[in-house]
Amino acid sequence: MKRLLLVCLYLCGTASLPASGRELTLSTGTGMQVEIYPGTGEAMLLWLASEHGLPEGLTAFARAIREQGTEFWLVDPYSSWFLHPAPSSLDSFDTAELAELIGLAAERTGKKVYLGSNDKASRVLLRAARELQLTDSEVIAGVVLVTPDLFARTPAPGQPARFAPITAATNLPVMLVVAEKSTLALRWQQLGDSLRQGGSTVFTQMVKEVRDRFFFRPDATPQEQAAAGALPAMVAQSLLLLGHDGRPRRAVELAEVPRPAMARTQALLPFGGDPQPPEVGLMDLAGRRHGLADYRGKVVIVHFWASWCPPCVHEMPMMVRLLESYREAGLEVLAVNLGESPAEIETFLEQMPVNFTILLDPAQSAPRRWQVYAFPTSFVVDRDGRIRYSVAGALDWTSDAVKEAIASLLR
Repeated sequence: MKRLLLVCLYLCGTASLPASGRELTLSTGTGMQVEIYPGTGEAMLLWLASEHGLPEGLTAFARAIREQGTEFWLVDPYSSWFLHPAPSSLDSFDTAELAELIGLAAERTGKKVYLGSNDKASRVLLRAARELQLTDSEVIAGVVLVTPDLFARTPAPGQPARFAPITAATNLPVMLVVAEKSTLALRWQQLGDSLRQGGSTVFTQMVKEVRDRFFFRPDATPQEQAAAGALPAMVAQSLLLLGHDGRPRRAVELAEVPRPAMARTQALLPFGGDPQPPEVGLMDLAGRRHGLADYRGKVVIVHFWASWCPPCVHEMPMMVRLLESYREAGLEVLAVNLGESPAEIETFLEQMPVNFTILLDPAQSAPRRWQVYAFPTSFVVDRDGRIRYSVAGALDWTSDAVKEAIASLLR
């Protein structure tokens, strides 16, 4: 009787409001906060908010999905568990409670259930999906992941990548939506291979000319705004594709391994990988080829950047000042651009002139060879051609600690 009453309340609520906030009480007593956008179709998409919380772009996305006919449940884990939106909060998410919520959504709506998330919350969603599969393997029709971050942790520069164990333990139809201007664009094929290890069927949509979080970025470019507007229709088509899979799915073994240390330190650290650097071998804007052998006897900063990356732009003037101070002593900077055209780079340099060499990498092959996982990333190569330091993320290149490290190599 109680369950029938809850179903009636749900149906009455969805009929009366375009979107309604609900607190759904689980068997544990937890009240899960869910924003429900009723849809007229036979499918529903349950979306787990990421470490970025509930920005306006996400709620706009929810409304647009509903207009496609798909019911949308936006799960607010932070209000539910009294957490602050941040990557560190993800470790506190209760996957068993999320699994129960997914099952409850299927029971309440009677619709085909799809799951979705973005960024680092994607790994939590996959863990919850697998947990539900352990008891009911027929509930979930597929998963949509927009620019997911499924690394166990962002690897340190020059170290091999390792995906979170849940990727190889996922056995579902999965759609990966990849932003072209993101680190995922460099490694979406490896991510697909990891997902397939558990039996997943993997599809990929590459979204051109956008960065990760393109559908809710406050600094979205016109291209990103246009892509955000097109995303709901893309996701709706993805649900149709995923729903045609129809193969039996069973939870597979989940191998737990220790997570590697975080890479983003905002400090120049001694390099822990193979000190022998990969080749650079790229052309500059004037058509001249540059290799590290050309700079033997100098200290070289090999820097990976893009004009669409705000931290990259922020640190450039400091890198310019560092080179001004130490060029005569033997310092050089090779700044490898991540796939932009010469025209785009030259337009950028009109506003942000630099005193170092810009190298073109239209195939984005160099960051793969150098095992780059964050923008920007820099490596410092000594006079003998060995990598001595690295940093993932922007750096104050004029700080005393950085200048002392560079000066010690120059000495």
